[in-house]
Amino acid sequence: MTYLHQLLAIEKGVRDRVNATIGELERLAKVSGVWQGLTKTYQPKDADAPTAEFMPPESTLVQQTAGGYLATGAEALSALYDVGMSKEVTNLKTHADVVIDGEVILEDLPSPALLYLANRLEELRKFVAAIPTLDPASRWFYDPGTGIWETPDVQTVKTRKTPRNHVRYEATKEHPAQVDVFTEDVVIGTWTGRALSGAMPPTRKHAILGRIDTLADAVRTAREEANRVVVTDVLVGKRVFDYLLAE
Repeated sequence: MTYLHQLLAIEKGVRDRVNATIGELERLAKVSGVWQGLTKTYQPKDADAPTAEFMPPESTLVQQTAGGYLATGAEALSALYDVGMSKEVTNLKTHADVVIDGEVILEDLPSPALLYLANRLEELRKFVAAIPTLDPASRWFYDPGTGIWETPDVQTVKTRKTPRNHVRYEATKEHPAQVDVFTEDVVIGTWTGRALSGAMPPTRKHAILGRIDTLADAVRTAREEANRVVVTDVLVGKRVFDYLLAE
């Protein structure tokens, strides 16, 4: 007796082996030399003449025949067809609930649907993880009217460099004045501004990712439960190729 989760575990190995066999056959199909052969014998014109020369027969064996090609492929593919069809038919009998903290979130889903949902949740996690978050070094306030986060107003001054003179020594009859020229930043106005952001609070992002992970775990558990069903063996491979290769 085989369970579906056991069949799923061996399916990839069967598929890989069959693909390798079919790939080698297809490679041989392109090698003309293995399909061709010959046989020939030599007969001298006058076999009774003293100078008659006799040659040994020559032959080259055919290494690959169409019948052998098809038989080998049919044997390999039959195993794959049987595994694949058994899986698909058994999947029709699989079902389980997705349960989180004792609450049924999704009811009576078959294994393929649970696998589909698991894959979509992986994509969703990457999608949510890419959302930028608010800078935790600032205080943010949400404006429901715009859907934008804002910081409190911050004032900054605008300055202008203004030249100034500093007289080190006054002028005398003997010497000119000594003056240092420098610039001074003089406040000419005030900026009032606030930072705006459409990003997400880190706690909100963390909470969503946590719920995605929780749901993904529940879906995996449900799929494992659904796959604990006995496999319905569907042996179609031989019948398919008996029909296809009938003389």
